[in-house]
Amino acid sequence: GEAKRRKLASKPIVCSGVSIATFEEGRLYAAQMAEVVSDAQFAPCERNGVDQGVHNVLMHENEVKHAVIVSQRTALVANLQAKVASVDPRSHKVANPRGDVVSVVHQYDRFPNLAAFYYETYARSIPGAVPDASACASYEVRNDVDAFKG
Repeated sequence: GEAKRRKLASKPIVCSGVSIATFEEGRLYAAQMAEVVSDAQFAPCERNGVDQGVHNVLMHENEVKHAVIVSQRTALVANLQAKVASVDPRSHKVANPRGDVVSVVHQYDRFPNLAAFYYETYARSIPGAVPDASACASYEVRNDVDAFKG
């Protein structure tokens, strides 16, 4: 609710797309997430991407045992949606603000040239791995529209 939003508003957004854990800690985290999102009171809030909010509440309220939030400025994991890392257009290397080349690149599709390079370099020989642009030709792209609410 609003009180929780105000309490966490100044906290950094923690992407739920890349989490590293032992098997047991990952299982416990998944159970925590499932408990929240399967609650009947939560159903009216559910929509695409809602896991991000649940993840942030659990993380910022220290509900995930042994969890550590690592800053995008120093991490070896880059979430490109955060627009903190830099992408070298020639080498296609991704670096954090310290200049360290990262080991994991999440949401590389936000940079079409990087995505094309990755597909061509790492997935060309895997059937179906390289996206077929014609497959999405019948979809209409709309900016700033919540497709779930209209």
